[in-house]
Amino acid sequence: MAEVNKQLKEKLNAELTFIFIDWGNFEEKMRVMSAAGDSYDLTMSTSWSNKLPINVSKGFYIPLDDLLAQYGQHVLEKVENKYWPATTFNGKIYAIPNPTTYAQTASFGYKKDLADKYNFNYKDVHTLKQLEPYLETIKKNEPGIIPFCATPANTPGLTNEGIDNINSFVAFNINDCKFVTFFEIQDRIDQYKTLSDFYKKGYIAKDAATKKDYTAEGKSGKYAVLPSTGAYSEDGSKATTVYGYPCYESFYKQSIVSTNTVQSTTTAISKTSKNPERAMMFVDLLFSDKKFFNTLCYGIEGQDYTVVSGAGTDNPIVQTNTDMTWVIYHPWIGSLFDQWPSNLNTQEALDKMKKENDSSTISPLLGFNFDVEPVKQEVSQIQAIIDEIKPVLETGTASNVDEYLAKAKDRCEKAGLDKVMTEVQKQYEVWKAANGK
Repeated sequence: MAEVNKQLKEKLNAELTFIFIDWGNFEEKMRVMSAAGDSYDLTMSTSWSNKLPINVSKGFYIPLDDLLAQYGQHVLEKVENKYWPATTFNGKIYAIPNPTTYAQTASFGYKKDLADKYNFNYKDVHTLKQLEPYLETIKKNEPGIIPFCATPANTPGLTNEGIDNINSFVAFNINDCKFVTFFEIQDRIDQYKTLSDFYKKGYIAKDAATKKDYTAEGKSGKYAVLPSTGAYSEDGSKATTVYGYPCYESFYKQSIVSTNTVQSTTTAISKTSKNPERAMMFVDLLFSDKKFFNTLCYGIEGQDYTVVSGAGTDNPIVQTNTDMTWVIYHPWIGSLFDQWPSNLNTQEALDKMKKENDSSTISPLLGFNFDVEPVKQEVSQIQAIIDEIKPVLETGTASNVDEYLAKAKDRCEKAGLDKVMTEVQKQYEVWKAANGK
């Protein structure tokens, strides 16, 4: 931070203070800070944590249109026009979509020594059910190993084919252009049943539903099958880097490009910012000065990373010794594609992810942001129920999935699920007409 602020003083006559929040408390801490009116300038706000639509509806962020026009020219150059609708609410931009893997791939990870020991043909595994023979083998022969790593934050193998999630309990089926609830997505329900079966057979840890940090679980080395690290690498390098020991990977999912995925990592400016102009200048610097940006993400040359080749150029290849306990992920503050190629992501991997964005299916609903204000009480009540049941379902700890879902559905309906669905449909019709869909 001393080096960053030395450079920042010269470039913007400003100083940066990071407020680091441990992962398990991030969303709650940001909610409390924002509601209390605490002063801060910039924050990561996403579709999955510190949620962008909710924060916008509560008035916690300021519109950015004028600031972008005056101080964000490099941001506007790098964020493609097709992505801005995802962060636009009532005609105003409220967050910057940080370029990243919007069409994200996901993979099963495998501890290499175990896969080799049992001659496991992992390359042919792309679903949860295809894993079972291997999990059974591990259960029988490796008493010190838990066969499958399931956590509430990241359980591998969960897919939603052709589904665009509006929030955690309303989705849009892009094949028939109809809205469905959490309780109507049959593929996911079948996957929950498979996980329940895994749990009963002892393939999943008994306390899986209480585990918050999937990375820490993976790093422990006590699992045979590991959660996705956020992008599939055919050679297993992504999982190997994240977990710290040799791994294999097999692909199981590629998401569509949607409002939800574009909101997967964005930067917003708080309404409590005392200098929003300088905050936008800082973000623009991250998008324009690759050396400064990568210093913020990788650290100090010779201390945190070494240059492998291309010294003195704008895009050197580096070897970083920043373990995953502190490294600042590039797309959480700027563009993934401005990161220097490294052992975290090779240039080939970066090019592949960019190509996947460009070639992937784009949801017909991209740019539709559901305004929860007319049904905010119902949404809040239903969200509390979903937050309660998802960790149970996604770690297999629901003994009877059909009964568990039926009870949860009844609770959600009493909390106003039908009213929310009616409001979503109503807003969709207005949006569709306004956008010539």
